[in-house]
Amino acid sequence: MSPVRSNQLCISLIAISTAGVASIISNSSQKGLFYLFAVFWGACGGWKYTTERFITVTIIPEGQDAELMGMYLFAGQILSWLPPLVFTAMNEVGVSIRISMVSLLLFWFVAIICLQCMGSYERAVRDQPDAIVEVETEEQDYSEKSDEVLEEVVEGSRGK
Repeated sequence: MSPVRSNQLCISLIAISTAGVASIISNSSQKGLFYLFAVFWGACGGWKYTTERFITVTIIPEGQDAELMGMYLFAGQILSWLPPLVFTAMNEVGVSIRISMVSLLLFWFVAIICLQCMGSYERAVRDQPDAIVEVETEEQDYSEKSDEVLEEVVEGSRGK
């Protein structure tokens, strides 16, 4: 399964479980059931964030690692405050918590649609065949250079 489809499945499961909580949980006596949903949300959250980063890292073109990963993190930070703000604002004006939870589904559906509009993941990866090999080579070069710099520092401190 493509990681993009995996991410869509994960987001769909989060949306379905959110709708389930909004429709099933009605009072505090169902606390145990809510905790069960919370465990499921946590597992899906780990799945979602891991898959998103995997997709991002595997399709970044060679030489643009820092700028595009920075853009990914920036976009995530810019957009991550909106769903909690909407939920909190609705809660503060007295809207039922069930309706507030259902309003979060809008954000999940937008995410699914955006992923659906994404181009072919397989094609993007195919266009980057040597990226992983070159990253390993760069790390080895960096390691060798850092050993040389360390030796120079040690030799310089002995001379003092």
